[in-house]
Amino acid sequence: MLLVANLGFENELAAGKARPALGRDALQAATRAGALMRVLAGEGDTIWLPGPPGSLRMTPVPGLPAPDLIHGPLPRSWDGPVLAWGETEATAALGAGFRQEGNSGSSVLDALLSAPKPDPEAAREANSKALLEPLRAGLGCSLPGSGRASREEDLLRLVGEARRIHGPACGWVLKGEYCAAGRERLFESGGADPGPEILAAAARLFRRHGVCLFEPWLRRTADFGCSLLIDGDQVRLTGVHRLLVSDRGRFQGVETVLPSRTVPGPVSPDRFEVYLSTEEAARMATVAGGTAAALGRIGYRGHVGIDFWRYVTAEGEDRINLLGEINARLTFGLVAGVLVQRICAALGTDPGTPFRLWFGPEPRLSTGRRLPLVAEGPEGSSAITLSIP
Repeated sequence: MLLVANLGFENELAAGKARPALGRDALQAATRAGALMRVLAGEGDTIWLPGPPGSLRMTPVPGLPAPDLIHGPLPRSWDGPVLAWGETEATAALGAGFRQEGNSGSSVLDALLSAPKPDPEAAREANSKALLEPLRAGLGCSLPGSGRASREEDLLRLVGEARRIHGPACGWVLKGEYCAAGRERLFESGGADPGPEILAAAARLFRRHGVCLFEPWLRRTADFGCSLLIDGDQVRLTGVHRLLVSDRGRFQGVETVLPSRTVPGPVSPDRFEVYLSTEEAARMATVAGGTAAALGRIGYRGHVGIDFWRYVTAEGEDRINLLGEINARLTFGLVAGVLVQRICAALGTDPGTPFRLWFGPEPRLSTGRRLPLVAEGPEGSSAITLSIP
């Protein structure tokens, strides 16, 4: 199987629009993270990386293979199954052979490998930020103060409205129609009025994307994600997890994936009660199921991740945003779930053991086991680490 680590695939989705290539740092980060697709690989498989692997190497991990790493132009065809991070016209053209039945040691991976291949046009529509606002409204989970903007006047109006609702110090984020990993977005954390530099940056986003998504930037207290597989009218929940993010919302890792609950099954409230109250879990199950159904109606098939998070209002009230992001692609929440299932038996760990998957420098823990998954540099320092308290 060829695993295509096209972690910057959002740039290919905006057909006909001028998009900047990934910068050096972003390309290195995407290449490093893409190597973690080894978790989804079998013996003898190959991972295509968006940038040169350089000194990246696969460290020995019980229960995981060490696939070959390749870089360069994406092959025009492939004799065998192909699994892409995000489906595009280019990955779809690699060949019809895509999914395979198997016994990988992970029920989640087996379900993924036998799921239907996403249609690239449906994937483009499913990943568009234009889908979020009407879907939130239809599911009764709108984020107060969010809206769509296509020009400076819209942005200024939405900033004023967000500060009226959430207080004068409320920050905000402006997201391009296709954005991920902090790319193609504009972040403003303070309470100052947008100055010339901010307005110029917003104008560039408007030119590249047309309509952008505006959201107030609220003080988050916890971030979560869930993974679903869509096959027509059938929707299966494969896992719910915590997300580790920076103070600006940048992804840093996945925390506490419970193997006993990382099993493909119905989208039921009890799967969310690990992190949410009974009432919140019921609402989240409805939102997750409704989101999957909406994607199914536009023809999307395959994996989708939904991000949701808690925040505190200006009055100090605890709230939850049940539909923060829709990622119609593979996600590291899915990868973490597969990882735990594949290595638990090999490591001899208890099925209820909490795990932390870290990207980049890991906070030092006084106790616990660290398992490097991807190493980098002459010293072989860990680029991605699994921590087991």
